[in-house]
Amino acid sequence: MTENNESKQEVEAKNESKTTNDNAGDTEIGKSEEVTIAERIETANLELKKNLEFKAKLLEKEEKILARQEVLRALGGGSRAGSMPEKPAEPTAKEYAESVLAGKMNEQAKGKRVQ
Repeated sequence: MTENNESKQEVEAKNESKTTNDNAGDTEIGKSEEVTIAERIETANLELKKNLEFKAKLLEKEEKILARQEVLRALGGGSRAGSMPEKPAEPTAKEYAESVLAGKMNEQAKGKRVQ
């Protein structure tokens, strides 16, 4: 029986060493997974920071442009140079008929005649 007990103890010792080795492998795998996850998080964090900086720069530019436009409006900086002259509003058919019947068209025509 002592041989059986000894062989059982040896087998148990071998099994224990295997399980500790297996567990050690698991922790290494777990560590490598944690490292890759940590790297992914760090990469994503850097990307977010870059995007936030870019958005901040765009926001500054937009604010400057809006401020400039507001100042130009306040100072009357709008220019009509190069634009087409506005046409006077033409009367509608009803308005034209009313003015003809009222005799206003004859008065307007007299005023426009060149003598």
